[in-house]
Amino acid sequence: MDVNLEGQLGGFKVSMPIIVGSMGSTAIASKFSLEIARAAAKAGIIMGIGENAATVRGYSRRYTRGHPSFKERLMAYLTNVDKYGGVIIQQNVEDAYDELWNKVYSDKDVEPYIEEGLIGFEIKMGQGAKPGLGGVIKIPREEAIRLKAKYHFEIDPEKVKDKFITRYSVPGTYTEDILRGMIRFMKTAYPRARIWIKLGPTGTLIGSLA
Repeated sequence: MDVNLEGQLGGFKVSMPIIVGSMGSTAIASKFSLEIARAAAKAGIIMGIGENAATVRGYSRRYTRGHPSFKERLMAYLTNVDKYGGVIIQQNVEDAYDELWNKVYSDKDVEPYIEEGLIGFEIKMGQGAKPGLGGVIKIPREEAIRLKAKYHFEIDPEKVKDKFITRYSVPGTYTEDILRGMIRFMKTAYPRARIWIKLGPTGTLIGSLA
């Protein structure tokens, strides 16, 4: 209790060098996301919001019963943060189609927190929990039918009676030039956001590139 662990981590002031990793739209992560967000904010540690959260659960309006929208999760953290912490937000290919980062960066409710330096955007170069770079999970058939136009399914969810269907996100591809261009774009388009890079099983590259 007599040890001071506060410091700087990836451009954020933190109470201790701990991060709640970026969890996306999976049922377990979504169900408890508000409690996790509030706890992380009150503890003064960084929290990530993973890919597909906005696309699957909705940006500000709930798409699925019992699951908070992306913005509910984000604001549950931001409205409970004190002098430490920050949020990093992933955007995969499907999220980019819906312009997630643009929505966040232009959201009037989020603007004060961007101005305070509490928002970061995370590029995902590697995936530690699932094969490849794309999110692969099983989702309820009804949800698969709703999302069939945005995600890849090996079978048409409308033509089978399976209770759960495997959903595939488009895998991101990064060469040195693509990564360099992506970072340049992010620094230009979102100059007030921290830039993070997720490296899969080796963790996240710590350090603000903004």
